Amino acid sequence: MPKAKLENYLGLCKRSNSIAYGFDNIKENHCFVVLIGGDCKEKLEQRVKNICEIRKIPFRKLKKSLNELLNAENCSVVGITNKNFINPIIESEE
Repeated sequence: MPKAKLENYLGLCKRSNSIAYGFDNIKENHCFVVLIGGDCKEKLEQRVKNICEIRKIPFRKLKKSLNELLNAENCSVVGITNKNFINPIIESEE
């Protein structure tokens, strides 16, 4: 079974060190798009959405867990710090 496009793009971001993991890193780094995992708690999701709206950063709520997509532990929010990945990630299907 082939990998989904989103998973491929996230793999590229991971290899190029273009991912900010977690809420605190999203606040500190200049992110171009924010991804919220499907298993994210409601309170954290609302805080992330508020930050994104204030800074006018596009965000996307995923159906899958970011732990699955990134092979990471305890990861529910990430920010993409490379502007070249904005459109492919936003337009890709899960």
